[in-house]
Amino acid sequence: MQFIRLLQAEGRKMHRTLLPVIHWCLPAAVSLLFLAYYSFAPWSVGDMVSGYVEVLGAALPLLGSIICAVSVELEAGNHFQVLLGVGKGRKRVLAAKWLVLLGMEFFALALAVGGFAAGFALLGKGKLPLSLWMVVTGALWFGSFLLYLWHLFLNLRFSKTVSMGVGMAETLISALFLTGLGDGIWQYVPASYSARGSLEILRIYFTEMGGKEISGEYMRQFCVNLLITVVLCAIIFLWFQFYEGRTCDD
Repeated sequence: MQFIRLLQAEGRKMHRTLLPVIHWCLPAAVSLLFLAYYSFAPWSVGDMVSGYVEVLGAALPLLGSIICAVSVELEAGNHFQVLLGVGKGRKRVLAAKWLVLLGMEFFALALAVGGFAAGFALLGKGKLPLSLWMVVTGALWFGSFLLYLWHLFLNLRFSKTVSMGVGMAETLISALFLTGLGDGIWQYVPASYSARGSLEILRIYFTEMGGKEISGEYMRQFCVNLLITVVLCAIIFLWFQFYEGRTCDD
């Protein structure tokens, strides 16, 4: 019950910021922009869908750093009294903030992918199965689990400038790892999880090989992603238990 109240409190705090507007307007604007271009672009269905999903995935590290910076600045405004005044249960406060941000991100991704899928079908470019869009959305979202907690850590420990700088570098790495540079190593680099993970799913769907060999390789990669995510998230929560406030301001 106390944790539910923490979630509600986080939601109310963020409701007074630009975060809800960002999560509503940005996905709609991006999907409409791509649909407008794809209405006359001479690309194949696979290339159009992959291009859109790749851009979404590569942009998530930078967007996540900005969103986490806005969230942490709410705490900095009252000198982190809420975070530091909870005592032994302070990990629940961080978990509540993390989960609310992930919930907002899931809504934004569902809007971005769902809106694009609907528009794509209306343009007559191809009607892909709903299950594919759902799995792609899940892959994009799962790839952000560690990124959001990581950027909360960077904002709490250092500053929003550090977090955004790292977010820009991660977006660049994510984009580079969509090429052959990421082959065989992307699963060890969390910044690439959203973009490359969703691309691998689309590759499985659109490839004519279509088979068990590629799916088995993806499952091994996913297990590596999951293990790294769980371990690093646990480390960050352990660190937060001893957090005493930020020592570096912008």
